[in-house]
Amino acid sequence: MMFRDEWLEEVPPPHKESAPSSPADSHATVRSAGEIKQTLDSNGSYRGLMFMPEMYEHCRLRYPVLRKIGRVWGPGIYMSAAEPVYLLEGLHCTGAVLAEDGPCDRGCRLLWHEDWLELEQ
Repeated sequence: MMFRDEWLEEVPPPHKESAPSSPADSHATVRSAGEIKQTLDSNGSYRGLMFMPEMYEHCRLRYPVLRKIGRVWGPGIYMSAAEPVYLLEGLHCTGAVLAEDGPCDRGCRLLWHEDWLELEQ
């Protein structure tokens, strides 16, 4: 869905976890495209998490881990993530997946399943 800015009002963020889930100095390398493709179903998803086509450009590159996500947006509520999901520093959706239906300028963060990453501490 798309909304005009003037239709929205700012609300406080949902309850934050009491301690950071990932140390500030941890990094992750995105696995190879071949390894990731082996995990994906016919819809390009793995255990409910979509691997966006533009995410392939980050394969074999190393990024700082911004944080581990413990809660995700489900059907109308925030709920505990069934499996570890990570945010990597500086990686956002460009809206490229929309092609001629775009552009999307929201810049949502890309979500990474733990199995798509080689995590370091």
